Amino acid sequence: EILFVEDMMESIDNTLAKNTQYLGKPAERLHFLWDFSSWVKDEMGLHPFFSRYTGQGGADADEEGTFRGMHDFLVRPSHALDETPRLMYRMHSTDNYLPETGRGALVIKHIPPGPPAMAKLAPKKEWALDKKLISTVVKFSKFSVKVLDYGARKFVDRWQTVIDNIPDSILLLHPSLLRAFPFFHPQYPALQGPALAPAGPHPHGEEHEFLLWRRQMGLTGGASFAGYDP
Repeated sequence: EILFVEDMMESIDNTLAKNTQYLGKPAERLHFLWDFSSWVKDEMGLHPFFSRYTGQGGADADEEGTFRGMHDFLVRPSHALDETPRLMYRMHSTDNYLPETGRGALVIKHIPPGPPAMAKLAPKKEWALDKKLISTVVKFSKFSVKVLDYGARKFVDRWQTVIDNIPDSILLLHPSLLRAFPFFHPQYPALQGPALAPAGPHPHGEEHEFLLWRRQMGLTGGASFAGYDP
């Protein structure tokens, strides 16, 4: 049983420590989210491709069936001075990447001038539902074996403190809990315009091409690339 956020973080760290092939880093607790939706909509703008081919624009269908989304995708640098990076996708791991031209589809219209802002917090009355949230904690404490050892009253009080400390506005979040968006850096080609090198396979093979790509994207020392996905 996992009683608190700290317990979950410890469980994640212990699991990753036993699976070193994933190169896991210590779990970190975020007390807020970044507003990616507004960042994409207001700062970047989307080409029609994105809503159609990611399954967000309704049910596109043909004789093969209904499109439900992508299995995976690749981001390719553009080769035109006035274009942003392009995206290639496929619906199954055995499919060829689309579009069939190999150029990729345009996704965003503009490179964002800066990182995303923090997302606004929903009013506590909307998600806490008065006493219903803490009543759920109370009910859990009656059936949890681990809570018996910890102490039911102590367990409920600790969660009540967590709820009470959540501000009604993101502007009231304690400065010690704030964190700068770590992935935005204009020096990386993923956030720049056209690539300097021509498209196509590298003459020294795919492995060499992959390592070169990692260096170009600033992915040295096991750095994560997850934050570049808009």
